[in-house]
Amino acid sequence: CSFFHFPEKLEYFLLDPNIRLLHDQFLRIYPKLSFLKMAHIKANAEYLPVKNDTFEYVISLSAVDHFNDYKKFISEAYRVLKPNGKFLLTSHLDISESGEDKTSFRSKIFSRSILERITRYLYFKKHAVGDDDHTLHIENQDELENQMSKVGFQIEKSEIFKRHFYIIGVK
Repeated sequence: CSFFHFPEKLEYFLLDPNIRLLHDQFLRIYPKLSFLKMAHIKANAEYLPVKNDTFEYVISLSAVDHFNDYKKFISEAYRVLKPNGKFLLTSHLDISESGEDKTSFRSKIFSRSILERITRYLYFKKHAVGDDDHTLHIENQDELENQMSKVGFQIEKSEIFKRHFYIIGVK
């Protein structure tokens, strides 16, 4: 939450195709930030309904692997950032602690608790969806860094920690 140190000096916008889910998840993950005034925008990340050069920061937390077109999203993030604006892109890697591919059948079966597996099964059956809503499986952040550089970002910092990564790009 280091981006939220000076809440009175920033405006916050949460963006998602499902506003209720977005708001609830944000409050569940960051309950101490519920005092912030935030606008909720219903939109897809690949088509941001915002003018060019609007924001100082664009932050994507564990979402890029769910987008239909991550390349379009990165371009949109660049477009809506002011000059010298920062883009924080973070998510999880599809590797286990042992380095095993998390998308493998064995990993899917044995990496979850019994309760989680039953709950997920019932949800997927009820809503007729597959058990993997990821459109992008990330084993390292190289592909994302390359795309960020391609649209014009300067990579300020990039780091892997455990099974997660973050990249900070500057416009």
